[in-house]
Amino acid sequence: MKIEIDIEKFLENIETYAMDEEYDYTYYLISYKLQRMQITKMIGKLKPEHMSPILLLLRDWMPGGWVHWSEKTEKRWQMGFELCKALNNLNREFNLLDNVDLMQFDVDLHGLTVMRIFETINNLEFASSIEAIATVTSKIIHLLNPNLFVMWDTRIIKFYSFQPNGEGYLEFLTKMKKVATQLKFHQSRIVDKTEELRKRAAEVYGEQICSKKSLAKLIDENNWIKTRRPRSKYHSSAHTYR
Repeated sequence: MKIEIDIEKFLENIETYAMDEEYDYTYYLISYKLQRMQITKMIGKLKPEHMSPILLLLRDWMPGGWVHWSEKTEKRWQMGFELCKALNNLNREFNLLDNVDLMQFDVDLHGLTVMRIFETINNLEFASSIEAIATVTSKIIHLLNPNLFVMWDTRIIKFYSFQPNGEGYLEFLTKMKKVATQLKFHQSRIVDKTEELRKRAAEVYGEQICSKKSLAKLIDENNWIKTRRPRSKYHSSAHTYR
């Protein structure tokens, strides 16, 4: 599938996404908590309790029947333990990608590392279907490196016709790199629009938690909107799941 970026539509889509205060606030809040923890520097010595913000986002963004989530403390601790162990074993891989953003991503240099990370977390099977598991995995790795990893979900996977596995995600990320390359020609307009939206969010959520969103996140928001039906401004928090 050849991708042609319509910058006007891209800007419109990320503004539409920002109308959904529930999803937007959750992302800002969880990102803020993980940044304060300096979560990426902790990989290799993480403890299960450090996984709480990530598990909170999965609980709030995914349907209850998709993610193997439980209100029971024991179940949440077990999920945190399994994720913690997997991430600590990926310390070397995350270090290799620490300063790599989407524009710097090179499939020949970084492809095997990306697949190793994706497949290790994907094998935890935190959800009830292959597509949902792949969705969960993309959200986890994005939170750990939001400048590189683009999230996807079942509709986005279907839209781009990729397989919900490590190889499919690598193909998806390679295509999103092409999107990012096209968007660089409109950088000033994107910066202006995102800062406008950030300031608007800060008035509602508070300046402290509203940091700048990465290009990888904005591309996800564009994908999210264009693979859904248009949502009314007054019903932006309809009963759909992120």
